[in-house]
Amino acid sequence: MNTKIKLTAQEIESELAQYYGTENYYKHYIPSMVYTDGIQAMAKMCEAYWLIDVVASYQTIKFQTANSFQVWKITKKPTRTYPEKYVVECSDGNGNVLQKQTIKFSDFPLEEIKMYVVDGVMMLPSEY
Repeated sequence: MNTKIKLTAQEIESELAQYYGTENYYKHYIPSMVYTDGIQAMAKMCEAYWLIDVVASYQTIKFQTANSFQVWKITKKPTRTYPEKYVVECSDGNGNVLQKQTIKFSDFPLEEIKMYVVDGVMMLPSEY
């Protein structure tokens, strides 16, 4: 019998807060991006490898060259129906929005999470 224990949002946030630096870099199938232990843990705990794919899909060489520091944030937006709706937004760290995408259907467990992409490396802010 394979039973999967789901963590609460608070437990996930507590676990992710413990990541500082990284020991491993994970290759994404888009060759211009890798990600850290913290991002790997987030994707596993939140069942959100799709979120890595969303960020990676924007990582063209031209976009990375023009934006070597990127702040990515996924935020839950209130809806009257399930599943929840989310907005994934990329900014330059100074409030200038570079990309924005709506995710209409998701069971992502967190209200919000912020991630950085620095020179092609996706990481949690605590790993920067």
